[in-house]
Amino acid sequence: MEIGDLVQVKKCPDNGILCSCFFCHHDSSCVGLVKGPATFNRWSVLFDCGEWELADDEAEVISKSIELTDDQLENVCGGMEQSQFDSWRCRVINEGG
Repeated sequence: MEIGDLVQVKKCPDNGILCSCFFCHHDSSCVGLVKGPATFNRWSVLFDCGEWELADDEAEVISKSIELTDDQLENVCGGMEQSQFDSWRCRVINEGG
């Protein structure tokens, strides 16, 4: 995993019907954006239901990070809150830039 990667956590076998894990509890898509390193060799990942920490072996990388151009950063960063930027970044990665 690297910052900016899109990752997917495996869904629970029973589709969350009897599960109370973070992802099932919030009816998550289980797809998230790696924000950066966290404690204990884990990564901070932003999901549709909030932020969660994962180890490398707890998720599959489904899209590698892309490098933004200066123009892309200028269009996005000015005056944007962190949560808005995270949402934008996720969309850009999904659309391939």
